[in-house]
Amino acid sequence: MTTDTALATASELRQKGERWDAVLAQLRSDGYSKVEAIRVTSRVVGLSLSEAKRLVHYSPVWSDTQDADEHLQEDLLAELERDN
Repeated sequence: MTTDTALATASELRQKGERWDAVLAQLRSDGYSKVEAIRVTSRVVGLSLSEAKRLVHYSPVWSDTQDADEHLQEDLLAELERDN
């Protein structure tokens, strides 16, 4: 699994008219990580990384990871604030 393969898969599905949630579902099913899905979303859809992150994070495909991801981000921000 490479990013190029993920980009090709996503582009092909998009050209066939698939909704982006279906593309994300295929990427996840193929074993790509959430970070890889964000990169692919950014490149194929033409979004900034922060916009792509929001699109992937709030998609139904990745909804089972939302709470854990948000807690991780909060913990990281708290550590950064403590270091300053």
